[in-house]
Formats: sequence, structure tokens, C-alpha cells
Amino acid sequence: MAAPESSCQAPHRDPTLRDLGVFFVFGCQKSGTTWVQHLLNAHPNLCCGGEGHLADLLIPLLQQAVNVYNQRQAARSDPGLDVLLTEDDLLAAARTLGDRILSGYLRRLAGPSAIRAVGDKAPEYAIAIGPLNRLYPHSKYIHIIRDGRDAAASGWAHLQRQGKAGQFATFADYAAYFARHHWKPYITRARADGQSLSGRYLELRYEDLHADPIGPTRSMLEFLGVESDADAVAACVEGGSFERLSGGRSRGQEDARSFFRKGVVGDWREHFDEEAERAFAANSGDLLRQLGYERAPARAEA
Repeated sequence: MAAPESSCQAPHRDPTLRDLGVFFVFGCQKSGTTWVQHLLNAHPNLCCGGEGHLADLLIPLLQQAVNVYNQRQAARSDPGLDVLLTEDDLLAAARTLGDRILSGYLRRLAGPSAIRAVGDKAPEYAIAIGPLNRLYPHSKYIHIIRDGRDAAASGWAHLQRQGKAGQFATFADYAAYFARHHWKPYITRARADGQSLSGRYLELRYEDLHADPIGPTRSMLEFLGVESDADAVAACVEGGSFERLSGGRSRGQEDARSFFRKGVVGDWREHFDEEAERAFAANSGDLLRQLGYERAPARAEA
């Protein structure tokens, strides 16, 4: 069974979501999606959960179940009495469960009555805007983009922290893999799909958020339709600050054991040698140029 193509126009199945906006936060892995999640959660009218995987996990698993059910029904000995599930049935089931996941985020809050929009963040949503938009036709989408070399350096540190870096022979091999299977396809797919969303897609850069979080944060709050005055923006910036999330460390003060490891821009220069730079550029150099990220070899920049 193919991915659902129809749109679910029915209201939320869960009454706690009635009249609430729905949004999704995404970007290639290690590009700042968790940072954005914390920024938004610091606003009293927003609730952003994490890793619900509605479109990239829930719908495919439901599709498998529907496929098996339909195959068994079609094989019954009394043809004409079988009832086969349709794409609309699948989407309705996914919407019911999606609502349950989103309402679960609200139940964890002390004062959910103030919430005006609820969201979910997952990097994989970058390649699942189509299914998400069919599931929630009026939802909004926030895409954060980061220099892929910084994202790769962060991803490598994450693998080392998990003891999984050994699956790659060298860092250059990982850089090529990351560029080819994550950074380029995630960004390319999300930008292409975002063009059809008629004002429901917002794109921001990690580097801009790092340099001056006030402007990008205000843009996100305005985009989501909640209070965006100076006090609201300041509260979000503080709630999502590296110092707060890292437990008191300043940006640049590294803790390799922490998910919030270093919080800087340009850290790739400390990790990329010429081989890694060539490997990354060979797989996504065109996108580096398109996005305006300079391509000078790391060793020459050191």
C-alpha cells in the first residue's frame, strides 16, 4: 500500500487539541532541532514535544498492519463479504494516534490551558512533510539548517559518545556518509516540499540563531501566531540558552559526554582534514555552494 495521498479534514479526535495549532520542527541530525524545541517550550503558549515520529515511523507501521489485514480479508473463502481498509481509513487511524501523541505532550505540562499551539520535533520530518501535511493539513513547519560540516563533526562526537564510531573506518568515511544520506537529502527534500506550503514553512539558519538569537526567535513566535514582544522573546532565548541547557557551561567550553557538547559555529575546522573535506564536498559540495557555506579546505583554515 502506498503512502496516504488524501487529506484528513476531520477535526482532532482528542478534545484537548481542539482549537490548537499544530507545528513540526525538523532539520538534518545535529542541526539544532533540540535547541529550537527548548526555545519554543520556554513560551507559555507553546508546547513542543520530541521524537514522536508520526510520519516516518507510525504511518509506515500502520501501513504494514493494513496490508496484512487486507491480504487476509481478500483471501477469504466467501468473496463479497470481505471488507478492505482504504487509504482514508489508514489516515484516520494515524490521525487518531497522532492526536493522542500530541495531547500526551500537553498532559505533561502544569498549565496546558494556556497553550495555543502544540508541536513535535524530529529530524526525520524533513523528508516526511508530504505525509505530515496529509495528516494535519493546516500545520506549520520550522526547518533549521546548519553547515553540514559542523553537523557532521557533532554527529561524529555523538557516535563516539555512544561507542558506535567504529562502524566507520575513518572520520572521512563518516563525513561522506553523513553528507550523502542525511545532510543533502534532508535539506533538499524539505526545501522542495516547503515551497508548496503557502506560508506554512519557515526556514532559519543555525548560524543566525547562534549569532543573535533574538531575531530568529521572534520570527518563529510570529510565525506560530503567539506573543512575540521583547519580554516573550527574551524568555525564550533564556530558556533555550546553551548555558542553561548545558548546566552552566559557556559556549565553547566542551564536554564530550554531554548532548550539548560545545555550542559553537565553525567547529568542523578542528575535525576535518583534507580527506574529510574532499569526501564531504564530493557528496554535497553543490549544496554547500547553494546555501552560501564556504568551501575552503579545513587545513588551510586552521
